[in-house]
Order: sequence, then structure tokens, then C-alpha cells
Amino acid sequence: MSVRHWCAALGLWLATAFAVAGERHALLVGVARLERITQAEFLAGVENDIALVSAMARDWGVARAHQQVLARTAGADAPPTYDALNAAFDRLLREVRAGDEVLLYLAGHGTQQPIGVGGDAGEIDGLDEVFLLGDSTPWSAQRGSVGRSLVDNDLRGRLAALTRRGVFVWLIADTCHAGTMARGPSDHWLATDEWTAVAVRRLAPETLGIERHRWSQALAQGVAGVRRALRHLPGLTPSGLADGVEMPPIAAFYAVQDSGDALEIALKPDGRRVGLFTLKLTSTFDALRRRSGQAPTFEDLAHAVLAAYGALPPFVPRPVFEGSDWGRRLWPVAR
Repeated sequence: MSVRHWCAALGLWLATAFAVAGERHALLVGVARLERITQAEFLAGVENDIALVSAMARDWGVARAHQQVLARTAGADAPPTYDALNAAFDRLLREVRAGDEVLLYLAGHGTQQPIGVGGDAGEIDGLDEVFLLGDSTPWSAQRGSVGRSLVDNDLRGRLAALTRRGVFVWLIADTCHAGTMARGPSDHWLATDEWTAVAVRRLAPETLGIERHRWSQALAQGVAGVRRALRHLPGLTPSGLADGVEMPPIAAFYAVQDSGDALEIALKPDGRRVGLFTLKLTSTFDALRRRSGQAPTFEDLAHAVLAAYGALPPFVPRPVFEGSDWGRRLWPVAR
């Protein structure tokens, strides 16, 4: 083969390889303040989380033109409101193609609400998981839901729309979706030599105006703890990652299990606030990125994050991982 033909063949192979690899996109949503729910605590660490995950997305291979940031931070594309989130999802659907990969990051307050009209009757505890947005409104008995929020059923629909197009989704949620009690900022009940917990990213139902009797009635319908937004997917067990069976191409990383509290911490000695899970995830990702050799998989990253938690006291809530396609590599080539 002549040099000219060899170069042409190489160029064709490279073009095909990059076409198969697809583009990478990111949608980062950070909600530090709930404008219409004044009792909710301001989560100062969310702004720092967005900076950490934005840098991780860049290192993962997301070009700035393909990164959407919804937050009230400098350089954000829009505030983290209900309309802005819907517009961002719509833009993703317009831009993605089969073979693309999407990073979806959610940081802020979570809660649960009794299943309303159009809710998922399959929720085994009678409750929907809710991620609260900047303009979310309190629960309405007439409406049967928290207003202008991201409910787990809606999230599943958005993810399904992406995966049906042949898109892989990496979902990261540094938020809570369970529990009925919320601690205030003065409850420094968890601390290590490196940080002090200063907030929980979850709201009690009473804070949202959900009557206790309605909550109790909904909870009484259940027979077991609820899974989160993708609760039908297998998770990470002590023996390892379960194999996905007929699951879409998704890897979901959650800060805590359903009964846990996603912690916001103040680092020592400067007091800088971050989400504990986001800090552990991004630092672990960076450590893997700097390693030479075979590119790590999402399973490698999940196990490495759990290992990073292994050095923490047992009272610190552990993350959970669900999904499929765990053998997918974080980047396409060895380093």
C-alpha cells in the first residue's frame, strides 16, 4: 500500500472512530436558594459544587459549547428555574445524536410528596421523589403536588427520551429524596478532622406545606423503602455492581441511599462549603484521570468513590449507584 493510500485509510478510520464515539454534553443544575420557600436553608456549597463538576465535565471531554449550567453563579447560562430546566432538556434533545453521552448533574434540596394525579402507582411507599428548583412553590392540596419542581416520573421520561435516541446518560444527584426530619444549620452532629457537616440537602414535608396526615396516609400504603428516580435499576451491593437486565444505557451516581442524608460540609480550616459527595466524586475522578494505563470504566469510578468513603467514620452516609453499561470507559483511549 502506498503512503498516500495508507494515509487516506488512516484518515477514514479516525473519522469513523470519532463518529462512533460521539459528542459529550453536560447539563448542570445547582439550586442554592428556593426563592418561594423562604423557610428552606440556603445551600452555599452548591455554588462550589457547580464549579467542581463543571471542571470535571471539561476534563471528561465536554466542550463549553455543549455544557449548560443552570445556577445563580457567574458564567451560568440561566437560573435554575422550572422553565429554564425544560428549555435545557429540549435543547439537549435537539442537539444529541446516537452515540453521544450526556452528564446530568443535580445539586440542591430534595424531598418526597404523596403521589398526586398522574403519579406513579408503582411507587411502593406511596411517595414521589422531588428535586426542588429555584422557583418551586409549596405543596398544594388542590394540585396534589409541589409546584414547578422536577418529579421522579418527569425525570424518568426525560432520561427515556435521551436513551431512546441511543444516548448514554451519566446521572449524578447530590441531594436527598427521603426522610421526614430536617436538621438546621446549627446541628453540627457529624464531624471529622477535615470537615464539619453544616446542612442536609432535604426539606421536611411540613416546610413545603404537606399536611402530616396526608404524608402518613401515603407512607402507610407502602411495604418497603422507595428507590430513587431510577429505582427499578439494579444497584451497587456489598459484593459488587449488579448486572443490568434490559436496562437503558445509564449510570446513576447518588449521594445517599433512600434513608440517608446528603451532607453539605464546611472544610477545615477555611470553612469553604461543598457537597461531601460532589467533593469525593470529583477528587476521585481527577485521581483516576491522572493515572496512566488502561482507561477506567464507570464501574471503576463507582468502586473508587466507595473506597474513598471507606476512610470516613461509619456514621457518614454512603452513596449508591444504579444503572447499566458499567463497562463503558470514562475516556476512549489509554493514557
